[in-house]
Amino acid sequence: IVVRPHPSENAEFWSDLYDADEQVSVIQDGNHLTWIEGAACVVHTSCTTGLEAYVMGKPVVTIKTAVPHWDARFVSNAVSQVADGPEQAVDMVLAAVSSSEATVGSPADANLVFNRYFRSQADSPNAQPNARLIIEALEQAARGRFEESAPLALTETQFRDAHVPDLQ
Repeated sequence: IVVRPHPSENAEFWSDLYDADEQVSVIQDGNHLTWIEGAACVVHTSCTTGLEAYVMGKPVVTIKTAVPHWDARFVSNAVSQVADGPEQAVDMVLAAVSSSEATVGSPADANLVFNRYFRSQADSPNAQPNARLIIEALEQAARGRFEESAPLALTETQFRDAHVPDLQ
C-alpha cells in the first residue's frame, strides 16, 4: 500500500503513523502520475488525483468527509465510488482490485458527469490554462513518461476544437 500525502500535508505524520507497518510505504517524492499509473485502485478525499485516476482508467474510491456540502463541490467525487467511511472504502477497494474491469468503482454515469463538467468549463477564464495542463498530463501518460515539463501552448482555435469524446 502506498500512501502519498497531499503536497500541503506533513509526510512525517504519515511516516510516523505507519513506520512499523511493512505493508505501507509513505512516499511524497516524484510525480504523482507515476503512482497512479502503477496503482490497482486510487483512494482519495475530494482530490484532483481521483479525477486523474479516473481519466487513466483506474478504479477510484473517495471517502466522504464530515462536511457533505464540501464533497459535492468536486467532480473527482462524482466519478468515484463514494464510501461513507474507511470500512466501506476497504470493501470497495478489495472489490475493485479483484475485478478484471478497470472502471469498477466508478458510478454508472461517471462518463456523462465527466463530459458535462469539462464542456461546461469551456467558457471559463481558467479553461485554457487548465486544459493545457490536463492535455499535457494525458499526453505524458500516453507516452508512458511522467516527467515535469512546461505546459503545452495551445492556440484558442486548438482549444475550442479540443473535444472530450462521448464515452457512453
